Amino acid sequence: MSVNIGSTISMLATPWIKDHWGWHAAFAVCFAGMVLGLLNFTLTRRTVGHIGSAPDDEPMLWSRFSLVAAGGVALGLATVFVLQNEQVAAICVYAAGVAILVIFGWMLMKCDRSERAGLLAALILTMQVILFFIFYEQMST
Repeated sequence: MSVNIGSTISMLATPWIKDHWGWHAAFAVCFAGMVLGLLNFTLTRRTVGHIGSAPDDEPMLWSRFSLVAAGGVALGLATVFVLQNEQVAAICVYAAGVAILVIFGWMLMKCDRSERAGLLAALILTMQVILFFIFYEQMST
């Protein structure tokens, strides 16, 4: 919860600080907040140190870490490729839309009758959000 509140306050305060004192001051305040968070973590480490799950105490599996890092690099390169090719990006957007509709259709077929109304409401709200952002991006600024 504190992360959500902190990010909301940061998103609201940073532009205001920038308008009054400039970007350097705005990001200095963000830096100070991060330092306070790290200081709080360091000071309360013993209090919350016992909280966690069994995997937290196991040693790092470097082979899995290497796979995750390689996957991250591959995903980053794929993202750069997609963003540099407008036609590929459009194909990805349409493919994602079709995939979402297929997933919703599958979930509607497999769910109980009591869940179906909620899934239909989620589908309608998802479509509404998509249309909102389509039209919002078309507005002149």
